[in-house]
Amino acid sequence: METVTFDPVEMSRGISEYGFMIVASACFLFTSVTIMFLFFRWHTKILNSIIDTQQQSLKEILQSLKEHNYLHIELSRILEEIRSRVSMN
Repeated sequence: METVTFDPVEMSRGISEYGFMIVASACFLFTSVTIMFLFFRWHTKILNSIIDTQQQSLKEILQSLKEHNYLHIELSRILEEIRSRVSMN
């Protein structure tokens, strides 16, 4: 009949090795998740900045086009008036 002996030194060595592995794994996972979160936030901030800049540029272009359209309409009106006066003479 075999008897199972209890070796406290082996048991404590196993607990310490597995305990260190668990702590190291937890630190690695926490660090990885934190870095990924910060990386994605950084990219989101960059993309939002690019989008805001493009929106501002498009608003300026739209305003410029509206002004040019208004000037074009005014110029067309003036030219039509000049044609009508020339054709009357």
